[in-house]
Amino acid sequence: MRRTAVITCTAILLCACTGGVHTLHVRPGDDPAAAIQKAVAHGGKTTIIIHGGDYQLKDALNISGAGRISIRAAKGERPVLRGDIPLQPVPDAHNKSIFRIDLATAGISDFGEATGKQNRFDLYLNGLRQIPARWPDSTYTRAGKVYGSGLPGPDTGTITADRAVFTDGVFECEAPRLTDWAAEKSGAIHAFARYDWFDTTHRILSLDGNVVHVDTTGIIYGFGDGFRFFAYNLLCEMDSPGEYHLDTGSGILSWYAPKGYDPVRDELSFSALNARSMLEIKDSEDVSIEGITFRGARNSAINILRSKGVRVSDCIIECVGGDGINVSNSKDVSVKGCRIEHCGHGGIRAIGGDRRKLEAAGYVFEHNLIRDFSELQYTYQAGIRFQGVGVIISGNEICECPSSALNLAGNDIYVENNYFHDLVKESDDQGALDIFGNYYYRGIVVRHNIWENITGRKDSQYGAAAVRLDDMICGVQITGNRFMNCGGNKFGAIQIHGGKDNFVENNVFEHCATGVSFAPWTEERWRDNTKGNVHNVTRFRDSVATGDPLYLQRYPPLKQEIVSNVNRNYILNNEFIGCSRIFFREFGNNVVEGNKIL
Repeated sequence: MRRTAVITCTAILLCACTGGVHTLHVRPGDDPAAAIQKAVAHGGKTTIIIHGGDYQLKDALNISGAGRISIRAAKGERPVLRGDIPLQPVPDAHNKSIFRIDLATAGISDFGEATGKQNRFDLYLNGLRQIPARWPDSTYTRAGKVYGSGLPGPDTGTITADRAVFTDGVFECEAPRLTDWAAEKSGAIHAFARYDWFDTTHRILSLDGNVVHVDTTGIIYGFGDGFRFFAYNLLCEMDSPGEYHLDTGSGILSWYAPKGYDPVRDELSFSALNARSMLEIKDSEDVSIEGITFRGARNSAINILRSKGVRVSDCIIECVGGDGINVSNSKDVSVKGCRIEHCGHGGIRAIGGDRRKLEAAGYVFEHNLIRDFSELQYTYQAGIRFQGVGVIISGNEICECPSSALNLAGNDIYVENNYFHDLVKESDDQGALDIFGNYYYRGIVVRHNIWENITGRKDSQYGAAAVRLDDMICGVQITGNRFMNCGGNKFGAIQIHGGKDNFVENNVFEHCATGVSFAPWTEERWRDNTKGNVHNVTRFRDSVATGDPLYLQRYPPLKQEIVSNVNRNYILNNEFIGCSRIFFREFGNNVVEGNKIL
């Protein structure tokens, strides 16, 4: 095992008071929770200095109803709050590459779940997520015919009518070890069950010949003939280094060690903490977290709820099963200079501001590195997901994920000076920046960003874009950006679906398959979708009524007749360098002026 001390926490704290500030020192052997309790009880301004070392968390740390608390790393040191537990694997008597661990003997009683969105188990080697044994090893297979006795999945009109769709979770499969699958109790599938832009996970319940039965938890659109999936957490499929299997009934874990594994030098660890987060800050004010590493929880690292003036800086969040940071219904929250990576879901998920009053949340997310996320759920788990009013997203690098860097839903949003690259690797019909379905989302500015290597899967039906304005998104300013090798299939580097009055101005498109693509809507579709159908602005939890006076004053274009100039966008003064196609489905509705094609 790597020689990293994991501390069993006690409650020995060193205290000092200087200049009216209460200072607590936490060292290996001390309990961070005890220090936080002291700080909350003190009521005055308190600084908690955590010294270098590993601190094993058995429960979440909580700051509730408090203020003026600073938690920071000692100068030059890097303390690690851990939700994972180091393991001591035992080599198999017949195969020295295979190791076994009884999790119960390691003090773990909750083995976690193989499927779903929460409490997913994880195994790490030196901080790298290992792979629940899967078939096929690195690709997907296709289901055969699907069966059902109940109602078919809802028809959204985006697939052909002759494709069988049912919600029963019964389908044909051709796999070389199906008979062995039938003997196991902990197997699962990861499926794009009907559309390649929405994935779910399902437990394998039983097999009848080549017909597989899975549970249907989380299914929305049903299972369609020939859907894409892989099977995982099957012991019989553990045939590659880095793969493992967990019997979720007995807690016996089997692992195929990579070549060069050294049990003295290397650390194998298992996620154990199943709290909602490792640190929760709620109903508090003026709280700062600086220089702390959060590692190995099954859900999220930091949860900020109903708080004001919270600052997270220079932190590392890695190897968590949920989101890195959740922020909800708070005010003036900043996340700066952090590294967030290897998350099962997204990097930062934030809700804030009041859309009915157009009051800003005052969130700032800047100079963060967010990478290798959405590793357990592949779609709709963005690097930064924001819903509400008032956020600045600036100077970040967001990269390496199956779907989007940003998912935005709201008003007065600034995205500037970021670097987005190597995104939308799995999901179809998606953008690295994705905005969807409400023409009252206004005041969105996307400027001076770099977008690179965003092309989507080669076998996608629709494609991938760098910036995707999906279903009647209007009034977005996309200016001064640089797009390199972006766009794929039917999507350009920028894709506008049914929106109008968007400004695409002074951007550079280099070696993109398509520069700007469109999917125009008819006036009839616009009217239908503003009468109370699926895209009516009032369907959203924080929506405002059409014609709200505050919105008409803040965003004058909303005073226009809804169907005036549908599909009119402004494509002005851009440069297209070495692009295979400049526009796709541009039918003369747009104002196209001053562009250069090189």
